[in-house]
Amino acid sequence: MKVTVEHLPSRQVVLNIEAEAEEMDKSKKQAYQHLVQRARVPGFRQGKAPMAMLERYAGKAVFLEEAIQHLVPEMTAKAVEEQGIEAAGEPQIEIVETEPVTWKATVDLTPEVDLKGYKNIRLPLPPVKVGKEEIDNALEELQSSQAPWEPAERKAQMGDLLTVDIHADEGGRQVADDKGVQYRLMEGSPSPVPGFAEQLVGMGGGEGKEFTISSPQVGEEGESQGAEYNFKVQVSEVKIKSLPVLDDEFAKGVGEGFDTLKALRDDVRSQIRGSKDREAKSELQEKALKAVVEGATVVYSPNIAHHEAEHMVQEQEDRLSRNRMSMDDYLQGVGKSREELVEEMMASAKERVVRSIVVTELKERENIDVTDEELEEELKSLPGGGQEGEALRRFFDSPEGRQSIRRSLLTRKTLERLVEIVSQPAKKPAVKATKTAKAKEDKATNDEPA
Repeated sequence: MKVTVEHLPSRQVVLNIEAEAEEMDKSKKQAYQHLVQRARVPGFRQGKAPMAMLERYAGKAVFLEEAIQHLVPEMTAKAVEEQGIEAAGEPQIEIVETEPVTWKATVDLTPEVDLKGYKNIRLPLPPVKVGKEEIDNALEELQSSQAPWEPAERKAQMGDLLTVDIHADEGGRQVADDKGVQYRLMEGSPSPVPGFAEQLVGMGGGEGKEFTISSPQVGEEGESQGAEYNFKVQVSEVKIKSLPVLDDEFAKGVGEGFDTLKALRDDVRSQIRGSKDREAKSELQEKALKAVVEGATVVYSPNIAHHEAEHMVQEQEDRLSRNRMSMDDYLQGVGKSREELVEEMMASAKERVVRSIVVTELKERENIDVTDEELEEELKSLPGGGQEGEALRRFFDSPEGRQSIRRSLLTRKTLERLVEIVSQPAKKPAVKATKTAKAKEDKATNDEPA
C-alpha cells in the first residue's frame, strides 16, 4: 500500500492510503469466502459457486463493498503501526476512490501533557475538630432512634407522630381522601403542601379542623399560578417519643454495646472525626487536582471531547430510561435536538477529558498500579445482598466489570498519592554562607584555646 501522512493541529494526523492490486485481490478472496457461505447461486450448491459466478450474481458493487470492508480496517491498522503512530481510539475512515481503492484515515493521537512542577505544589490539609455540641447532637439522634412512640396526653407539637384522616379538594376537585395516615409533624415540610404541618400543631386526639392553604403552581406554559386547597383533617391519635436516659445502661444497648456512656461518647467522637477526616481528604484531593490541572498544558484531539459529550448525553438517556422517560420526549420538552444537547455538554466534557488525561499522566509518572490482591479486596467489599447486589456482583465478576473496578482503584490510588505530595512540608531553601559569616566562623576557630 501507498501511504502519505498529513499532520493536523490539535493532535491529529491524516493517513492517505492507496491499496495495491495484490492487497485488493487478497481482500476479494476474503469477501468471496464470506459471501459464498450466505449466497444461493442457481446451479450451484451453497458455498460452492466460483468467484466469478458469485460476483456476477451478487453484483460487482456488493462484492467490492464487501472486499473494502475487509481491506480498509486491516490496512489502516497496518499503516498506523508502520508509521509509529500512537493512536487514541479508532480512526475515522473516508473512502475517496474505489478504482484503485483509496481512503483517508483521520487518526486522533494520544494527548500531549506537560504537568510542569506538580511536585512543588503544597496545600495544607484542612484542620479537623470535633466539638462537644456535635457529639451531643449525635447522641440525641441515637437517643431518638431508640425511643419508642407512645400515646401523648398533650396537644400535638413539632416532631410528634399523628394518626389522621385527610380529605382535600382543589377548585371542587377531590385530590385526597386518606384514612388513618401516619403523619410526622416537621417544620417546613412540603408534604402534602407547604404549611400543612403547621396547621396541625396544637390539635389533640379526637379533634378535627378545616382550613385552606394557598400554594403556588407552575402552569404548562411556565406561568405562575395559584391553587387553593381546602382541607378537612381529623386527628385520632398523637404520639411522642419517650426518650431513654443517657446513661451507662443506654450505652449498653447501642450497637454491640458499650460498657459506659463515656465509651459511647468516645466512639461517637471517633466516628465523627473519621467522617470529617474523609471529607477533608476529599476536599484536599479536589483542590490538589484542580491545582495540577490549572498548571498543566494539555493538547488533545477535539474528537475526544466530542466523544465524551456524546457519552454524557448517553448517560442522561440511561437515567431518563430508568425513570421511564424517553430521550425523544425529553428533547421535545426542552425544545432541543440531540446535537444541540451534545454541544451544550461540550464545556463539561472538555473539563472531564482534561482531568482524566492529567490523572492518567500522574499515574504513569508516579508508577501507580493495582495488584490482584487489591482488586480482590475491592471486589469483596461490594454489596452482595438483594437482587441489585447480586446483579452488581455478576457484572463486576465479568472481565469488563473487573476492568472498571481496576480503573476506579487506579484513580483512587493516584489521587491518594497526589495528596501525599501536596501535603509534604515545603522545602527550605539552602542557606549559602556569606563572606561575613565565613569570616566570623574562621575568627571563632582561630580564637579557640589550644
